Amino acid sequence: ASNAPDNDVDERSSKLKGLWAKGRMYCVLHPEALRSENDESKAVELAEIYGSLFCAGARVMLQGHFVGQSFWVSNCRLLRSSWRPSVVRYALDLLHSGKFAIDEAADALNLSGGYAQAEDISRGWTEATQRQWMAAELSRSLQSENSRVGRITPAMEQSLNTFAMEREKYPIQQVDFVSSTNTSDDS
Repeated sequence: ASNAPDNDVDERSSKLKGLWAKGRMYCVLHPEALRSENDESKAVELAEIYGSLFCAGARVMLQGHFVGQSFWVSNCRLLRSSWRPSVVRYALDLLHSGKFAIDEAADALNLSGGYAQAEDISRGWTEATQRQWMAAELSRSLQSENSRVGRITPAMEQSLNTFAMEREKYPIQQVDFVSSTNTSDDS
């Protein structure tokens, strides 16, 4: 019976790999999972906040259990924010209004001043314009760290060098599309 926990882990790992192979895993973030003993009314609001922050480009930590083909989340954390400017700005505004945990925001936004900077933002020491500029800077920082845009690997560089002469012989030319259908209302 000492192998029972290992078998359970193996079974869950196998199930998870199968779901990943299908390309999409459905996660359910229910407000009840986010309910706090101190303030039960904020559970729905927190679920909506996480629903907005957990978007393309974000790294998240989810803990929970499988129910059928879905993963029911019982605990979650934003590890790295999406680089999208609107998402970064939203996270900063949430932090400013006290609706986003200081430590989680500091880590997720990779704030250069760390926890202390996040604490200053949460105390309301930043104006809307400052947060907007900060969001633009953080967005660029997060994009450069998490995006392949602007990164050239040695293999990419080798490929570019290999076909350099072909690019010079056959440069990219813009081709304008001309519709063959009549778009006037005269017909």
